[in-house]
Amino acid sequence: MAKYKEILVQKADTGKRRERKQEQLRDESGIKDTKYYLIEKDWKAYAMDAVKHIAYLTYAILVFIGTVMLLHPESRHIILQIFHLAY
Repeated sequence: MAKYKEILVQKADTGKRRERKQEQLRDESGIKDTKYYLIEKDWKAYAMDAVKHIAYLTYAILVFIGTVMLLHPESRHIILQIFHLAY
């Protein structure tokens, strides 16, 4: 039974730590509403955001090029010449 009590105590402690961290972040940011869950972003989060934005832009550019190549056959030949894939 003591094993389960230790686990419950650990869960309660982590819950209290999270609540204290949320209060600290709310005080720092000035947000008083408790409906929002605030997170502290570090350099990894900013790096992942940058990677996601770059991937999205790459995808959008490729979709645009594909659409142009599909709609205008003469532009397809020009794009293939740019990438040295045409004969």
